Amino acid sequence: MADAVDAFPVTLPGLVSSHILKGCGHRGRQERLEDTDRLLTDRLAALPPGRVLGSRTTAGA
Repeated sequence: MADAVDAFPVTLPGLVSSHILKGCGHRGRQERLEDTDRLLTDRLAALPPGRVLGSRTTAGA
């Protein structure tokens, strides 16, 4: 797994952050609902106003 994480800058260009939830399998949302909700809402709250998630453009630009 460490090799895959180390390769993220190449395999996932533009990735802003990643998180490993210890003890969690492939169903993170079901297994760790509170943790995944917190990570997602923190990320969304950190976006600049007008930023479209997944886009490199801003609304109205």
